[in-house]
Amino acid sequence: MTTGFVLSLCDRTGNMVRPWLEAGSHAVTVDLQEAALTHPLRKHLMVDVRDAATIYEAIGFERPLCTFAFPPCTHLASSGARWWGTAPFRTASHPPRLH
Repeated sequence: MTTGFVLSLCDRTGNMVRPWLEAGSHAVTVDLQEAALTHPLRKHLMVDVRDAATIYEAIGFERPLCTFAFPPCTHLASSGARWWGTAPFRTASHPPRLH
Protein backbone atom coordinates (compact mmCIF):
# COMPACT_ATOMS: atom_id res chain seq x y z
CA MET A 1 0.00 0.00 0.00
CA THR A 2 1.15 3.53 -0.49
CA THR A 3 1.01 6.28 2.08
CA GLY A 4 -2.43 7.74 2.40
CA PHE A 5 -5.51 5.65 1.70
CA VAL A 6 -9.10 5.45 2.85
CA LEU A 7 -10.71 2.29 4.21
CA SER A 8 -14.39 1.50 3.68
CA LEU A 9 -15.96 -1.48 5.45
CA CYS A 10 -19.12 -3.27 4.26
CA ASP A 11 -18.75 -1.47 0.95
CA ARG A 12 -19.26 -3.60 -2.15
CA THR A 13 -20.14 -0.68 -4.42
CA GLY A 14 -17.22 1.62 -3.67
CA ASN A 15 -19.51 4.65 -3.83
CA MET A 16 -18.12 6.07 -0.59
CA VAL A 17 -14.52 6.04 -1.80
CA ARG A 18 -15.23 7.29 -5.34
CA PRO A 19 -14.35 10.96 -4.58
CA TRP A 20 -10.98 9.89 -3.14
CA LEU A 21 -10.27 7.66 -6.12
CA GLU A 22 -11.13 10.48 -8.53
CA ALA A 23 -8.76 12.75 -6.59
CA GLY A 24 -5.94 10.22 -7.03
CA SER A 25 -5.96 8.61 -3.57
CA HIS A 26 -5.84 4.91 -2.94
CA ALA A 27 -8.77 3.11 -1.32
CA VAL A 28 -9.41 -0.26 0.28
CA THR A 29 -12.95 -1.60 0.40
CA VAL A 30 -14.00 -4.66 2.39
CA ASP A 31 -17.12 -6.75 1.88
CA LEU A 32 -18.16 -10.40 1.80
CA GLN A 33 -19.29 -9.96 -1.80
CA GLU A 34 -17.27 -9.28 -4.92
CA ALA A 35 -16.76 -5.61 -5.81
CA ALA A 36 -19.46 -4.13 -8.04
CA LEU A 37 -16.95 -2.02 -9.99
CA THR A 38 -13.18 -1.96 -10.21
CA HIS A 39 -10.76 0.95 -10.21
CA PRO A 40 -6.97 0.89 -10.58
CA LEU A 41 -6.49 2.69 -7.23
CA ARG A 42 -9.03 0.52 -5.39
CA LYS A 43 -8.15 -2.68 -3.60
CA HIS A 44 -11.16 -4.82 -2.65
CA LEU A 45 -10.94 -7.48 0.05
CA MET A 46 -13.56 -10.22 0.17
CA VAL A 47 -13.39 -10.97 3.89
CA ASP A 48 -15.57 -10.53 6.95
CA VAL A 49 -15.01 -7.06 8.39
CA ARG A 50 -14.68 -8.67 11.83
CA ASP A 51 -11.49 -10.37 10.63
CA ALA A 52 -9.28 -7.45 11.61
CA ALA A 53 -6.04 -9.44 11.39
CA THR A 54 -6.58 -10.28 7.71
CA ILE A 55 -7.53 -6.71 6.84
CA TYR A 56 -4.62 -5.26 8.81
CA GLU A 57 -2.18 -7.57 7.07
CA ALA A 58 -3.66 -6.88 3.61
CA ILE A 59 -3.25 -3.11 4.00
CA GLY A 60 0.38 -3.52 4.96
CA PHE A 61 -0.14 -2.64 8.62
CA GLU A 62 -0.65 1.00 7.66
CA ARG A 63 -3.13 3.30 9.32
CA PRO A 64 -5.83 4.65 6.97
CA LEU A 65 -6.43 8.38 6.67
CA CYS A 66 -10.14 7.81 7.18
CA THR A 67 -12.36 4.78 7.82
CA PHE A 68 -16.02 4.39 6.86
CA ALA A 69 -18.36 1.54 7.83
CA PHE A 70 -21.78 0.60 6.52
CA PRO A 71 -22.91 -2.49 8.47
CA PRO A 72 -26.32 -4.01 7.78
CA CYS A 73 -28.98 -2.13 9.71
CA THR A 74 -30.95 -5.16 10.92
CA HIS A 75 -30.83 -4.05 14.54
CA LEU A 76 -29.75 -0.44 14.12
CA ALA A 77 -32.73 1.02 12.30
CA SER A 78 -36.50 0.67 12.12
CA SER A 79 -36.00 -1.20 8.85
CA GLY A 80 -34.94 -4.17 10.98
CA ALA A 81 -38.02 -4.03 13.22
CA ARG A 82 -39.37 -7.29 11.86
CA TRP A 83 -36.39 -9.08 13.45
CA TRP A 84 -36.87 -7.65 16.93
CA GLY A 85 -38.99 -10.58 18.01
CA THR A 86 -36.38 -13.16 16.98
CA ALA A 87 -33.28 -11.56 18.48
CA PRO A 88 -32.24 -13.29 21.72
CA PHE A 89 -31.89 -9.99 23.58
CA ARG A 90 -35.24 -8.54 22.49
CA THR A 91 -38.85 -9.65 22.43
CA ALA A 92 -41.73 -8.53 20.24
CA SER A 93 -43.48 -7.08 23.29
CA HIS A 94 -40.32 -5.26 24.43
CA PRO A 95 -38.51 -3.82 21.41
CA PRO A 96 -35.54 -1.57 22.07
CA ARG A 97 -36.34 1.99 22.99
CA LEU A 98 -35.43 4.43 20.26
CA HIS A 99 -34.50 7.85 21.63
